[in-house]
Amino acid sequence: MSQRLALFLYMNNLLNVSERNELERCEVVIKQGLQTFVEVGQALMLIREKKLYRAEYGTFEDYCQNKWQLTRRHVNRLVGSSQVVSNLGPMGPKPQNERQTRPLTKLEPELQAEAWQQVVEQHGEKVTQKKVQEVVKEFVPVNEELKQAKKEPMFAMTEEQILAKAKEIREKSREHKKAQIKADLEKRKQESAKYTTGQILNNVILGDAKNIDYPKGISLIVTDPPYGQDFISNRRVASPKDEGIKNDNTIEAALETLDSALSNIYEKLNKDSHVFIFTGWRYEPEFRLVISNYFEIKGSLVWVKNNHGSGDLYGSFAPKHERIIHAVKGNPKLIKRIPDVIYGNDFRTNHPTKKPIDLIAELIECTTVEGELVVDMFAGEGSTVIAAKETNRNYFVSELDSYNYSQILKHLDNGK
Repeated sequence: MSQRLALFLYMNNLLNVSERNELERCEVVIKQGLQTFVEVGQALMLIREKKLYRAEYGTFEDYCQNKWQLTRRHVNRLVGSSQVVSNLGPMGPKPQNERQTRPLTKLEPELQAEAWQQVVEQHGEKVTQKKVQEVVKEFVPVNEELKQAKKEPMFAMTEEQILAKAKEIREKSREHKKAQIKADLEKRKQESAKYTTGQILNNVILGDAKNIDYPKGISLIVTDPPYGQDFISNRRVASPKDEGIKNDNTIEAALETLDSALSNIYEKLNKDSHVFIFTGWRYEPEFRLVISNYFEIKGSLVWVKNNHGSGDLYGSFAPKHERIIHAVKGNPKLIKRIPDVIYGNDFRTNHPTKKPIDLIAELIECTTVEGELVVDMFAGEGSTVIAAKETNRNYFVSELDSYNYSQILKHLDNGK
């Protein structure tokens, strides 16, 4: 190669000031954000399209491999994923990682948004690569027609017709999902009917939760076990001689009571069932340890309490919220979503920890269907009983305190 030719090639590959600044900006994005796949993909695509690598590297592949240790396959995925996110438009939730977008790269840009919207509608925030793949498969036939339309526009459907067909696929998929949910609910009702045969349901028992023979086929436990000072001093007791009530208000005693109750009832729950257990923020860690011995803890709900006042003269602020630990046995599904905030109602008595019926009813309706069995081992004055009746569920509850037990019967007699 002559010196003149070598000098020409060298000068031709030099970057001007604007190009060098652009390269530096792109490399900062790549260096600082290798996990932010969209920005990194866009930066790599810009470097490739404008050949900003040319001053030091002969090819884009060499640049990626030697500068960033990125394989061609990885780079192509990052670039393809960033293009997919751009095609989805500015509105709505976006993929959270490159793996979620990977199946969408197989579709034409015009169909990617339709397919992603269907994924979000079906799965919400619980999106996986496999779930995206399942939706993409539905769009493969119309995707092939769209590709053909672009090649031979005179003998194929127009792009507008193809997009209309894609929307039709999404509508059919939505209707199929609704029909599937309806069929699943009907199946659950039929299975629930089997359990009710020959069993005593809609019953209120006076006794200790660790000794009661609960019925089989429990779909849901909603309970507010006593804890801390509430274990004895805040409970309404008809008489100090009430059978089974011990003079022990320690958190250790409360945890032992809960553990015994869960051990006694565990085998009576359906293989796929839900559990909601109320607790104060002070004792949630201890409660979680006990509950996790029997169930998988899914998380905690926060009940925002509609109480008044914020403190007392002794220096304590009144709690304005309460925790509800959500746990499961097996792999049950939610029937519907639970509202963010549930307020109290006027179902008030002197019971210090009474739960509003509206709150219990929401928990019941989100996890069970009509006719299924709801159990409360620490029934208090009967919020769970009334909520179960109002939502057409069977119930079976127990309460150790004789005064509380009499209050439940009173509510039932009054048609509550």
